[in-house]
Amino acid sequence: MNYKKRILIIKPILVHPRYHLTRTLELAKYFDVNWYIYSDDNSVDLEQYSSTHHQIISLNKEMPVKGKKVKNLLILFNFYKSVSFFLRKKKYDLIIVHNNKLCFILPLFSPKSKLVLSMGTSAVTKSKIINIIIDIQYKFNTFFFKRIIVGSPWMINKFNLFNKEVITTRWGTNPLSKEEKSFNDLRLLYIGTLTNRRIHETIEGLALFLKVNNYNKPITYDIIGRGSKDDEKLLLETTKKYNLESIVKIHGFLPNGDLEKYFSLCNIGVAYIPITEYYTDVVATKLDEYIVSGLVSIATGTNENKKVITQNNGVIIEDNPESFAEGLQKIALNLNTYSSNIIFEESKTKTLSYAVENEIVPKYLKLMED
Repeated sequence: MNYKKRILIIKPILVHPRYHLTRTLELAKYFDVNWYIYSDDNSVDLEQYSSTHHQIISLNKEMPVKGKKVKNLLILFNFYKSVSFFLRKKKYDLIIVHNNKLCFILPLFSPKSKLVLSMGTSAVTKSKIINIIIDIQYKFNTFFFKRIIVGSPWMINKFNLFNKEVITTRWGTNPLSKEEKSFNDLRLLYIGTLTNRRIHETIEGLALFLKVNNYNKPITYDIIGRGSKDDEKLLLETTKKYNLESIVKIHGFLPNGDLEKYFSLCNIGVAYIPITEYYTDVVATKLDEYIVSGLVSIATGTNENKKVITQNNGVIIEDNPESFAEGLQKIALNLNTYSSNIIFEESKTKTLSYAVENEIVPKYLKLMED
């Protein structure tokens, strides 16, 4: 532990705080970690993530901006200007700037600061044209940073980062349940965003599985997360269409404290990620969450999912209802062969504590020395 070393993480809009802040709370066991954010999401209690070595500075009350069309750009510009003033007063050993449409401004405002650009993934919208435009913007940002952190090695090729100092990080995740699971029936769980994930197809696949198979054991499917109004509406309509209201429960967003219950009760994790050009190489955090919590997973065959799934922890499927039904059938036939203890043991290297101690900390220390 080296609390003399200080890290500042800059990210104006903090989406998915459960992932980001849980990770850096673990990192705060080794360094002093500060976040500098603009947060306008009052549903997130940032205080629960604060500790002696983990502080969050939020500017949402200091920069009120009116007008929908200009709001985001004005907030971002003022945000980075505020950060530049902050950096003149404080000294950090590592400053990590999360990728954002205006983040290139910060090196211009603070040219003497040792900044590192963090790029988690490429654009992942439904539109190829929008993805191209966003990725061009991301590439433009890289011109202003000498050092870059990426979430997967394929990004080095995609954004032509060969002339940069690049490190790749995979964070891992904390178990949300450490209970040994029983595999006597099917208790499905999906957690994550509902936008652009086509989760209604898993409900259609479940309906097809029940139609084709004479399955007489208990079966449940809990879906946790929020998304666009259209995607949420489609889930409800699909559930009603197939008369699965007694099996499929759509919970919406749930806070951290409520998640352990479902990771303990369920035994099958659903990692249904569309197999598209923009998703296939993206690390599936939800799949890591399932396996480190001892669940068997039914996962679509993205490149990253294929690296994780083994015969001991799940099955790989295509991204359509028919293949989902076939995957469920395979799991149902092999239920008595699964063991949470084996899954726990095989997934030790994917836990957050292991990744931070053995990968993140050494790489961050190297960045501090450069």
